Amino acid sequence: MTSYRLFVGLDIAAATFTVSWMTAHGRPCQALTIAQSTDGWMDVIKRLLVLESDPSQIFVVMEATGSYWVGVATTLAAKGIIVSVINPTQAHHFPKPCSNMPKRMRSMRKP
Repeated sequence: MTSYRLFVGLDIAAATFTVSWMTAHGRPCQALTIAQSTDGWMDVIKRLLVLESDPSQIFVVMEATGSYWVGVATTLAAKGIIVSVINPTQAHHFPKPCSNMPKRMRSMRKP
């Protein structure tokens, strides 16, 4: 099992994307909104590699929003960064089963 050292979330839109990250033992950083362009993608890669020099230790998750995710996902992957593109419907419905858990189990999922 791989233990990543930097976790990144991207929220994709047509003209911009918002990114936030955290280390395995840290807190999330303030989210940044960046232009949806080659320069913007490279800016994010540069920022991430300052925080973690080994790209294989960076795990990025983003929703598959239209086709807007393709450029940034392929650019990150080409640099050796691990990218997971998820279905927005599944991401939206993911927390719902947790609401049916017994109260004692719901408290276990809180950090």
